Amino acid sequence: MSKVRKVYDKPRTPFDRIVSDGEVPGELRDKLVAKKAAINLVAEMEAMQKAIDRLPSFADPVPELAPKRGLKPLLFGSQDLIF
Repeated sequence: MSKVRKVYDKPRTPFDRIVSDGEVPGELRDKLVAKKAAINLVAEMEAMQKAIDRLPSFADPVPELAPKRGLKPLLFGSQDLIF
């Protein structure tokens, strides 16, 4: 009985994989590296946060279907539940 030994590559990002691929033309590789260097992650995160903060303003108001007074929270495992 023999043992199977699996050998895995080091984990790499998709960007690292394409840059190290020998079939990708050098011109395209240079463009990708330059584009990655030009990305400002802090500015991108701020822009995303601003967009997320604006999302509630696009939503329709939620109609109130039942009055909030008098409702008791449903506790799971309670003996009051009958199915």
